[in-house]
Amino acid sequence: MVGKQKLTVLAEALSDRDLALLRFLGFSRFATTRQLARFARHRHISWQSALRQTSRAMNALTGLKLTTKFQRRVGGKRAGSTGIVWVLTPMGRRLIDAAGAEAPARRHRPETEPSTTFLKHTLAITETHLTLKELDSAGQIELLGFEREPACWRRYLASTGATSVLKPDAFIIIGLSNFEDRYFLEIDCDSEALAVIVRKAIQYQTYQRSNTEQKTHGVFPAVLWITPTERRATKINQRLAHEEDIIPGLFSAISFEHFADSVLAGPIPP
Repeated sequence: MVGKQKLTVLAEALSDRDLALLRFLGFSRFATTRQLARFARHRHISWQSALRQTSRAMNALTGLKLTTKFQRRVGGKRAGSTGIVWVLTPMGRRLIDAAGAEAPARRHRPETEPSTTFLKHTLAITETHLTLKELDSAGQIELLGFEREPACWRRYLASTGATSVLKPDAFIIIGLSNFEDRYFLEIDCDSEALAVIVRKAIQYQTYQRSNTEQKTHGVFPAVLWITPTERRATKINQRLAHEEDIIPGLFSAISFEHFADSVLAGPIPP
């Protein structure tokens, strides 16, 4: 095993771009070449250059045993190198910890090939994060905070007195004009029954009634389901609207296509 001192020396030898890629990959857990190129786009003169140079950088980092890739590609073999899914190795995680990563790596053991459902969901969270970072870079919003699971999970006391855990997929804070908007995000991949979504909405309401979030931050975030299609968003909105136990205005669902516009418009008032 490489010692901490050698990892520190290796980290100091890496370029700022390479360290940024490693930190983003550590934060995201998984990311495709295309996603990493989007993250690094501002460092390159063109999109094609970003794709080419990012692919080259990731292969070099793999040669240093800091990253590795899964056998499965997003989009299949036709996607080429842009669909490769990258992940940090245990050594890569130890390096970004030693270099002072924003969020400490969750594990130092090798990642196993995830299920298709889990991989799709994790990459969808990364897509959401990238969209917000791009809006921030364009000066349209100020991305004040982005927490992924499990950092965004909330513990609270249920009415029974037992400790419960609310598990959003992400929590975000957006600076927009003179306002600060907060959201809990649920990334929907059209793999759950609508009844499951209703139960999750009811849990959010239970958490809201606990007043835990409001005591800490003074406000309860809007809850937003992000779906792969407009049709799925419509189904979720209709189901929640017809549930007598659901508080009107607290929840909404939109397709990923309209996510950026929704953030720029701000939360829908009750």
